[in-house]
Amino acid sequence: MSIAEAEKIVKFRIQRFDPSKDKKPYFKEYEVPIVKGTTILDALIYIKQNLDSTLSLRYSCRMGICGSCAMVINGIPRLACETQVLQLGEDIIEIQPLSNFPQIRDLITDFKVFFDKHKKVKSFLIRRDTEEQFNPKSEYLQPRERLKEVLPYTRCIACGICYASCPVIIKNEGFLGPEALAKAYRYIGDSRDEGVEERIPTLEEYPYGCWSCTTCSTCKLNCPKEVSGVDSAINIRSIMIEKGKIQPTLRDALESMYLHGNPWGRIRDKRSAWIQDQNLSIKDFTKNEKAELCWFVGCTPAYDPRVQQVAGALARILQKVNTDFGILGNEETCCGNEAYNVGEMGLFDELKEANLKLFEKYNIGRVITTSPHCYNAFKNRYGKISFEVQHYTQYLAELIDKGKLKFSRKIEKIVTYHDPCYLGKINEVYEAPRKIIENISGVKFEEMPRSKRMSLCCEGGGGLMWMDVPTPRLGEFRVEEAVEVGAEIILVSCPFCLINLEDAVKTTGKEDKVKVLDIAEFLSEVI
Repeated sequence: MSIAEAEKIVKFRIQRFDPSKDKKPYFKEYEVPIVKGTTILDALIYIKQNLDSTLSLRYSCRMGICGSCAMVINGIPRLACETQVLQLGEDIIEIQPLSNFPQIRDLITDFKVFFDKHKKVKSFLIRRDTEEQFNPKSEYLQPRERLKEVLPYTRCIACGICYASCPVIIKNEGFLGPEALAKAYRYIGDSRDEGVEERIPTLEEYPYGCWSCTTCSTCKLNCPKEVSGVDSAINIRSIMIEKGKIQPTLRDALESMYLHGNPWGRIRDKRSAWIQDQNLSIKDFTKNEKAELCWFVGCTPAYDPRVQQVAGALARILQKVNTDFGILGNEETCCGNEAYNVGEMGLFDELKEANLKLFEKYNIGRVITTSPHCYNAFKNRYGKISFEVQHYTQYLAELIDKGKLKFSRKIEKIVTYHDPCYLGKINEVYEAPRKIIENISGVKFEEMPRSKRMSLCCEGGGGLMWMDVPTPRLGEFRVEEAVEVGAEIILVSCPFCLINLEDAVKTTGKEDKVKVLDIAEFLSEVI
């Protein structure tokens, strides 16, 4: 590869660090000739061989099998050998070592803690029949269905990308992390394994075991082999619930879902009380009132006093643009997304069936949701559905495109947007919220460094809204990021994010610098 043969010259900014002489990491730039098919690893080897022999990196197979060349490429953890330079479409490529690992030198990180956690979950088959093991008389056979269940977890190459992606490890270095949980379930889920009881003390330990997973899915999104640390955490939680190993506050939330159709311990008859409290008039399918669109309000907007303001704002917006919509009133029941996330599959199935019967009963053909968690449940966890579902930001963005939603007022504020995990990472809805924000006159939009697929989780998913989460919470890190980009307002589009980030503003003492609003609340000021 030479300059004359190159299709493009690309600048590489590489984080360098030599502990023998550097006090802290710094960036050094190199220009590399690139041709079609050149990978990041090819470019780094070119730099080492032709431009700077002191560059330290780790690689081996160059085939995406060993996982040695994992690093952060333009903010996203990837395998360097599988990432082609031209496909990134960037003139400048920034390379850093994996996050959440101690840096040894340049792009080389220390994996000791990572492998210690791997060992801690006993990632091997445990059997009691020692006589058979040493004097085998038959094969250890596994049913095909069980094999299909655990096979995806065997693809893990221990590259560390999931560990580097995990937001929980930023604040909780003791958390096992996605790789260890995936390895644990690979064996727990194996019909030949007899070591569940041995692993439980490690897996249930809070806040280091399976219960700290926020189910944000950053690990699954970035894994080069599509191994899901989230699914393994959920499967392990199911086992814990069967054995009664669950925090009392989370148990109470699940019981409330079963008894009252919501996790907040509130009676069903009060589900739509917020409407009267805000002097609103909304069609109700359960009162034989017809509408083209069903707005699934959700548990938190219906019951939480702060998020009820979001529900009121969204109702007024929909009415302002003459949307023909109705709600399911007190018959609406929890979507079950968080029951699923904590591993209570029986309860999830009951809630799913109750909602599907409700939609069928009232002939619902189109649904919008306030919460990304409800949107995800309907879209991804209910199987084949007979209705169209959108998050409310998608619906409002469509109205903007059609010229039906216009903003009459100008608002001069510096704002940023926090991508909810269940809207962004899991369902790839990134542009609709930004389209709404960017159409408001006077607004200056500042993106936070961790955004879209690498957005920092607020730590509200996976049942953590009903658990005693050790401080600091991830929301506090998020508020600091927003302040650093100069934002006066953090806009959100998820009830959990609103609650957590507002709490974080208070605990960080930033009330005089930034406030948190749902996009619906922000719009209600300018429409």
